[in-house]
This record gives sequence, structure tokens and C-alpha cells, in this order.
Amino acid sequence: MSLLPLFKFAKQLRSSWCLMLEPRGIGQHLLKASEELIPQMASSKVVHLHCRIIDEAPFNMYMKAGYHVVQTDNVLILSTLQMHEHLMCNNQAEC
Repeated sequence: MSLLPLFKFAKQLRSSWCLMLEPRGIGQHLLKASEELIPQMASSKVVHLHCRIIDEAPFNMYMKAGYHVVQTDNVLILSTLQMHEHLMCNNQAEC
């Protein structure tokens, strides 16, 4: 019995999983779309968002998009079983 078909199947499966997990910039597109939509819905152009501290990839994406940390939750928030978060803003002059 040859194991070659099994190896070929595993290779195809691995490559399809890699494509599914590959970063595609979906978060950046959603952020840009929301930034364009918010001024149409409200008079403010300032966007505030919460980012969990343990989520490094979204945090780095927001920093690259021009957001900055306005405030960080106190460590005591963990005692209430909530996630420790940053409050971020896209316009430093108006925050």
C-alpha cells in the first residue's frame, strides 16, 4: 500500500489552510470603510474604539492607521472578569 496519495492529500490540505489563515488585510478594509461611513452618520470625524491589550495584531494595525491610546483600563478590571482594554482615538487634537 502506497502512502503517496495520503501525503498528496495532506499537502493540499495544508496549503488550503495556509491560504485561509493568510493575512489578507480584511481588518484594514473594514476600518477604512467604517471611517468613511461614520462622518456620514454623525457630525463628528473622531473615531474612538476599544482594543483588547492581548490582541497585538489589531493594536498594531490601529497604530499604523494613525490611532493612539487615550486611556488604558486599570488592572483591577480583571477582577470583574472583563478584558483589559485600550481606548484609542484617531484624531489626537480632538480627543
